[in-house]
Amino acid sequence: MEIELNCPVELHKLLFGGDMEIKTFLDKVLFGNVDNESGVDKLQDSLLSYHRIDGDFPEIVDLWIADAKIDLTSGTGKINLEYILGYSNTCAGTRTDLTKKDTADFSIDKLQNRLVLSLLDIEAPSTGDEF
Repeated sequence: MEIELNCPVELHKLLFGGDMEIKTFLDKVLFGNVDNESGVDKLQDSLLSYHRIDGDFPEIVDLWIADAKIDLTSGTGKINLEYILGYSNTCAGTRTDLTKKDTADFSIDKLQNRLVLSLLDIEAPSTGDEF
C-alpha cells in the first residue's frame, strides 16, 4: 500500500540543502502542520490492518519515528516507525498496550511536492505468533 503526503517546498530545500535531518523532515511532514491529516489517518489505518484479528479492534495510542535513512541523490529511503498498540476488551474491563515496530520504504518527489510511503515491508502477524 502506498500513502501520499504533501511536502512543502521549504522543507525540500532544507532537507536537500543539508540544513535538516531526514528524521526531522519526516516528523514535520507526518505530524507537523502540513495539511496531511488524511495521510496520517491512512498510515494509522494501514498499520492497524495488520493487527486486526479475531474480532479485536486495536487502536494506535501513540506513533513516532524511531529512525530514518535517506539517499539524497535518489530521494529514497527507509523509515522505522514505532507505535503503542492498545487492545481493549470492554466486556472484561481489560486493556493491553504493546509496543510495535515496522519499517517502510519512502520516496520524495520534489517535482510534485509529495512524500510517498510504501508499506510493503510491513509483515502481517502469523497465526504461529499467537502460540
